Amino acid sequence: MRGAGAAWRAGFGRLGGVVGPLLGGLPISAGLALNSIFYILAAVGILGVLLTLLVPSARGPRELHSTFIEPSLRAEPGKLASSAVEKG
Repeated sequence: MRGAGAAWRAGFGRLGGVVGPLLGGLPISAGLALNSIFYILAAVGILGVLLTLLVPSARGPRELHSTFIEPSLRAEPGKLASSAVEKG
């Protein structure tokens, strides 16, 4: 799961690296003044901070439940070979 999460993070990071400059260039090509673009981007940044603060955090230690796994019964080497021959 950790590897899949790291891959998704890297993928979205690259997507942001491509789309970010394109979206940043739109207000410039629309002819907006630089101070207007700054205020728009500052508002987007503040919105991101507020949304990040709304994400609940894990508080306190998590309770881990242990699962008992019984060891499997191993067949003796002679029995394993003879049972394979009988089935074949």
